Amino acid sequence: MKPMVAILLASMAVFGCAAAPANHPVPRPDRVVATVGDVRLSIDGKKLWTIGHIEYRGITLGVEGSAYGTVVNIAKVGFIGSAHREVEPEAVTALRFFLDDRTLQATQMNVRGQSFKVARQSRIRSFQLNSLLELRDDRLFQSVRMRATTDTDTKVIYPFMYAWTPAASDYLWGADDGTRKAGKFLDGKSKPTQLSQHNMDWLAVYDQKRGVGAVSRLLARPTAGKTSLFIVDAPKVYRKFYVMCFPDETVPAKFDGTYRMASGFFRAGATDWKVVASKMAESLKQSP
Repeated sequence: MKPMVAILLASMAVFGCAAAPANHPVPRPDRVVATVGDVRLSIDGKKLWTIGHIEYRGITLGVEGSAYGTVVNIAKVGFIGSAHREVEPEAVTALRFFLDDRTLQATQMNVRGQSFKVARQSRIRSFQLNSLLELRDDRLFQSVRMRATTDTDTKVIYPFMYAWTPAASDYLWGADDGTRKAGKFLDGKSKPTQLSQHNMDWLAVYDQKRGVGAVSRLLARPTAGKTSLFIVDAPKVYRKFYVMCFPDETVPAKFDGTYRMASGFFRAGATDWKVVASKMAESLKQSP
């Protein structure tokens, strides 16, 4: 079976096998906090059940107060999706939580296990979204299948966003051809800037003071629509990593594409963190 087909079938199965009886509606909790191994993350209802924050070994890597998930900027309309409610909220039509492959049903949750999943179906205007988040083996996997029912002019679509900590001091871009581009993030006195990379496959961020970091790799993307990666380096706020597609393009009717991302977390010293990050990026490439 082709990997992309397997991903889509797995996502569909999550919803199909988790249907609750009609007289037992699935609750939509205000907040879920899940701990799996050394990783702890929250899922926030106010952000329409997308990521609220991420911790690794008790150290914050993904900060609160920013949007994660999928966001669409429709031409002459604006941003819709996740925490962006300026125009209108994204319509979440189905939502399921799983711990160790068992359905969770509660209004408030603080859970711990070997795996945690969030399966989510939603609608942003003419777009139908099928999203799946999975935390296991100290790694975070996310996929989103996007389907368009009409031609839609977009300013940009962000399938994934990660608001990495402003405490991160260094970054490393990587491509499968061996290309690497390293740099230092701005200090607290600098103005925000954008760091764009059009031919890279992954990004690592590193907090030298605390000796921890994260690697995010784009595992799958559709052939339609230009896709690139970039960071908004905003000192004291975040080092926000974006996957961007369809910039100033028209998403055609009947578009059906899946994006998939994997993130891993590591501890390393200042002299070897790039080696550790590169090895993790390679291992993420082999993710099932």
